[in-house]
Amino acid sequence: MFDAESFTRDYKVPTAPAYHKHHRAKWVNIACPFCAGNIGFHLGINIEKGFAACFRCGTHWIPKVISALTSQWMDAAKATAARYYSGDQAVQYVPREYQQAINPPMGTGPLTDRARQYLIDRRFDPDEISAVWDVQATGIHGDYRNRLYIPITLNRQVISYTARDFTGKKEDADKYRACPDAEEVYHHKFALYGLDQASGDTCAVTEGCPDVWRFGPNALGTYGTKFLPQQVRVIAKRFDRAFLFFDPDPAGIEAGEKMYQALDARAVDCEILYNDAGVDPGAMDQQEINQLRKEIGI
Repeated sequence: MFDAESFTRDYKVPTAPAYHKHHRAKWVNIACPFCAGNIGFHLGINIEKGFAACFRCGTHWIPKVISALTSQWMDAAKATAARYYSGDQAVQYVPREYQQAINPPMGTGPLTDRARQYLIDRRFDPDEISAVWDVQATGIHGDYRNRLYIPITLNRQVISYTARDFTGKKEDADKYRACPDAEEVYHHKFALYGLDQASGDTCAVTEGCPDVWRFGPNALGTYGTKFLPQQVRVIAKRFDRAFLFFDPDPAGIEAGEKMYQALDARAVDCEILYNDAGVDPGAMDQQEINQLRKEIGI
């Protein structure tokens, strides 16, 4: 058994209240730290069997969940998990099998007129987004219909993807939909969006894919504020300087401070950038971003 109630209480992790649609007996539901965007209480921790499963991205090993929620390194996360387990833990970990290649959602192909207009309305150049970031549009059928298909690459291989609704009809919790965990070539939260397009020894670290598009090459996306130690290690190994440009909301500010501490401990020269306009980097004016790129030298 895993005492998820005590763990979430001790680490101040919000859980689905009793009246919530995702609240179930023998489960504790929390926001999934692995899905892109605001995904609600879709990650359930089974108290009796001691495993975690997200409605969208699949099952997860408890220490991996703890690492993502608390920014602990894996050894520390394993020790934390052990404190909340009771009984036989032999069934807790099942080695994950990755896929050999990504199968894009049904109907994925060149940007449609509707997808192009979505990007234009947000002051992006559809041709540039398609050419630089290989963004396409999904088809009109299936669970991923009417979305931007955003491939995630590592060493020039597509390892996963996320898909962004372009109809404007989805609730915040469903604007982004990640590749199912079981269909990934490599877990996207162990990588960084935009890493393959980066060069040199200086980077900017942001939250989401549109932030990376706006900033351009040498910007990296962590897929939200819950970055993982694996992502910190990648940045520290590849870059000497990092400018942290998270969203200007409380979660983004806190994530920037945590990232600063983690990178500073690994001897990366860091600076937190503050956005006086109070908007996400992806929503900023392109001229402002271009000027900022010149100032920080990337």
